Amino acid sequence: MQQMLHNGTHTGPRLNTFLSDLQHRVEVLTADIEQEEGRARKFNPADPAYPVLASSLRTRRQNLLATISMLQAAAA
Repeated sequence: MQQMLHNGTHTGPRLNTFLSDLQHRVEVLTADIEQEEGRARKFNPADPAYPVLASSLRTRRQNLLATISMLQAAAA
């Protein structure tokens, strides 16, 4: 059963597609983080020599995961 959002639109296929796209972006960010860590040979974010790019990508990934979680909770 589809639920109504505040503006009267239905959740369902469009939300599922959006969530799937966000999850795909999380997977791409994870791969990018792993690649940058491998390139720098630094895998511990607490290490002062940890790559700035990997740190930035980690923050973005966490923000996307929080967004996914909030959207799923709102749709439930």
